Amino acid sequence: MMRSCCLSIVVLLFGLVAGCSSNVHMGSSTKYAYAGEKYGSVVVVLADAVSKDKGKAYRAEDLDLDKHIIAALKASDLYDEQARGQVRVTVNSIRVRNTFNAVMFGFMAGADNIDGTVQLLDDQQKARADFNVKASYSLGGLAGGQSDTRLGWLRDKFTELTVDMILGKNDHQAVRANAG
Repeated sequence: MMRSCCLSIVVLLFGLVAGCSSNVHMGSSTKYAYAGEKYGSVVVVLADAVSKDKGKAYRAEDLDLDKHIIAALKASDLYDEQARGQVRVTVNSIRVRNTFNAVMFGFMAGADNIDGTVQLLDDQQKARADFNVKASYSLGGLAGGQSDTRLGWLRDKFTELTVDMILGKNDHQAVRANAG
């Protein structure tokens, strides 16, 4: 009895620690440094693997990443409608758990996640930088398992990491991981 109680506590603590995470990897443009540039548009496209799966495509489009990234760019004074630079996001993969599974089984049902490649294009639409952003959320229960909570966290974390990378707030050579 005591052994199963201790095991349950360990599993619960692991679930809380591993509940949500995120990281960013620089792509081929490891020498990128923010130089005051502004962006006038955000384009979000779905990779073939995502666009061919109607459920995943719907979830990815439901996130409204473009609108949220634009709002975050504006808040960080990185957005100017007159600028010709562009932030291009390719959603490479997305996984969203069924709400019932997320509520009932939490992290044991796996994690919701989004993986995307962000390209920063200059005025001539040439790549200035590229990086890969990943966000994962595996909490559950009545509070953490609702779709709006889970998808909102994924969208907000993806947006936050995108803007942080543009501003150079991350160590470009390392992976950044956050517990949520």
